[in-house]
Amino acid sequence: MKTLVLLLALYFPATALANPNAVCAVRLGSTLTEPGGTGTGFFIAKNTIITAYHVVAKHITEGRAIRIEYKDKLYTARCTKHARHSDLALLTAEVNNTISLAVAGKHPSLEGAVEAFGFPNGVWAVHSSKGILRQVQNAKTKGETKSYEMYQSYITVIPGMSGGPLIYKGQVVGVVSGMGTKGDSNHGYFSAYTAINDLLTQ
Repeated sequence: MKTLVLLLALYFPATALANPNAVCAVRLGSTLTEPGGTGTGFFIAKNTIITAYHVVAKHITEGRAIRIEYKDKLYTARCTKHARHSDLALLTAEVNNTISLAVAGKHPSLEGAVEAFGFPNGVWAVHSSKGILRQVQNAKTKGETKSYEMYQSYITVIPGMSGGPLIYKGQVVGVVSGMGTKGDSNHGYFSAYTAINDLLTQ
């Protein structure tokens, strides 16, 4: 048993998330007691949060308030930028004492060990899933003409984790966007760090 644990540790080394307090939940309800989170986000700078566009799309189009849960408190957020083609959104919220994650400057190694973080629906604590990066590819969202870089990984993605960070060697290399077709949760899809940089500079 000890040998198996050691082998798993070597194959899936710790990704060293700087601090789980960098991750927040993006919630539909107006109070903490209302059920379920709609997704996940993470801080990249003071009061600045990245999430998946599809998490907040209805909030934006229907003019509904966007709220984030951070350290058991709800804060009102607003979307300042979004990119539907790459499934990313940038939120701002006045939140004190947050921790930020650094965005990577290069692609992770193929077959490298990665780890995704998020708030699965119905879970009130940060969940993590470890896996292997399978490939990077150019992708297009249906109805969009602009392409973006996307990662595919052998990693379990659970509903509610959308918008969470994909970590490689302590840095954000992607954002959880979806899972495999027909409920195949063992394949995860992630907007690459290059799409994050494109959003920040648009």
